[in-house]
Amino acid sequence: MLLQVILSFVTTTYGQRYVSVPTSYGVVQGRTVDYGNDKDQLYYGQADVFLGIPYAQPPVGDLRFRAPRQANPYNTVYDATRYRPKCPQANGVGDMNEDCLYLNVFTQKAGNQSAAAAVMVFIDGSNGFGQGGWDESTQKGMVRNLVSRGVVVVTIQYRLGALGFFTTYTADFQPNIGMLDQVQALRWVRTEIVNFGGDPNRITLAGQGDGGCAVCAHTLSPLSQNLFNQAIIQSGPLQSCYSPDLAMTVSPQTTQIPVLQYDAGAPYTQGPSVYGNQGNNGYQQQFSPNQNTMYNDPNSAYNAGNVMYDMSDPSQQLAQQLCNISPSQWQRGDVGNLRNCLHNYTIDVFVKTEGVSFFSGKIGTLPLNMA
Repeated sequence: MLLQVILSFVTTTYGQRYVSVPTSYGVVQGRTVDYGNDKDQLYYGQADVFLGIPYAQPPVGDLRFRAPRQANPYNTVYDATRYRPKCPQANGVGDMNEDCLYLNVFTQKAGNQSAAAAVMVFIDGSNGFGQGGWDESTQKGMVRNLVSRGVVVVTIQYRLGALGFFTTYTADFQPNIGMLDQVQALRWVRTEIVNFGGDPNRITLAGQGDGGCAVCAHTLSPLSQNLFNQAIIQSGPLQSCYSPDLAMTVSPQTTQIPVLQYDAGAPYTQGPSVYGNQGNNGYQQQFSPNQNTMYNDPNSAYNAGNVMYDMSDPSQQLAQQLCNISPSQWQRGDVGNLRNCLHNYTIDVFVKTEGVSFFSGKIGTLPLNMA
């Protein structure tokens, strides 16, 4: 007879049922939602929901534009009964804050470490990784369609736009910080989901739109290997973010997985949207291999001196407009004071840059560490 290990605590206050689960970081307290059992209704089912769990330290202050760092432990029971603000974005709905690296867990197996339920981690995103985030508007659908069928669902937030994808192609501002946020969230899921009844060996990574593009990237990135077991890609294939004609294979000393390379000298064609939708409407312009274009050495991923830049690069535009970084400084990688300069600006300045896609850098050469 299989002995089930159940480590959850249930309390009821003013008619609201609360559920507490221990994690490696401390105890998190969520709540139970009940939409009834009438399957003739649009929504039905029950779930324990744990909202706004931090998977990384807040990316504020000195951590702005830096890779995510592991979340701090909780000194008291963590309140996971409400959604946290979304990451800053143009035309966002609801609360937004730079402190936004949170995830949400929906389950019927809270505290049952032997339940071994299938897990789905969902990544959203739109407008060239300029918009995204989670609120209560999707909760009923997830409970009805997935949780009521025994699936543990996790939704994650990650930095968007300039705050997530600005890069100087140097070690000072490494590419794809928003993608590294996703990796950090997957690491959290891998180690903690067992406490919510999920099986860490049955994780499906799913994404729609730009989220689908991100899932494609994670199937190729060495950083993401062993963090999920299968993938569902809804729209947004990798080719909608990067030109397949620019594919290169990284040196076997780095990884044996073929990856796509982004060339910073190739400008983007803006989509019809006023916000520069890069989902399926804007593509990196393609050009002939015999053109005078220089590529980064795969073994020197952040050597800016090997790349020819132009002002179609939104990161370079931002550096020049806000901090007077000249094109020659940019090409040399001479951006020593840029971090201090950008720290002096408030979030609204970066949100105003959401009109173009900052999703750039090297999707397959995410750094092998996140320091």
